[in-house]
Amino acid sequence: MIALGCVDAEVSEDQCAAYLATVERTTRAKLSGVVDKLDKVKLTRMPASNGAITVAQLQQALTQIGFFPGGRADGIC
Repeated sequence: MIALGCVDAEVSEDQCAAYLATVERTTRAKLSGVVDKLDKVKLTRMPASNGAITVAQLQQALTQIGFFPGGRADGIC
């Protein structure tokens, strides 16, 4: 199963929509046409919890060590 889309709680709906539009342009596939079975792109908000690392913090850390070249710490995984 492929489940993409962990999103930090503070990421706006507009940012999520822009991300999904980029996914559609990149893959040349309408996400609405993906059958909701094994694989699905669905953005799931991750609530802030005490001490847990956020998506944006993980992206920043990966950028600092060179594993996320050209990536943005936008809080969307």
